[in-house]
Amino acid sequence: MTDLKTHLAQRRETIDRELDRLLAPSGSPAGTLEQAMHYAVIGGGKRLRPILVLEACLACGMAMEIRIPFAVPEFLEKSVAFAGSDWV
Repeated sequence: MTDLKTHLAQRRETIDRELDRLLAPSGSPAGTLEQAMHYAVIGGGKRLRPILVLEACLACGMAMEIRIPFAVPEFLEKSVAFAGSDWV
């Protein structure tokens, strides 16, 4: 079980690094919106959906650099949908 926990933690770190990169403040006039998006997405969560996408891509033989663009947008879409329903 420890190996699974370690594996999931490593995958979560990979996803979190990419989310931080994508949602880094740009210094644009939309700074408040960017902060809200970052808060909504980076909060807690196990990142299970994007991890499953990473693993499915691995099963198809894809390298990590190629897998990340498939996994992160799926997670962002779900996070924005949940956050949007809270903001309305």
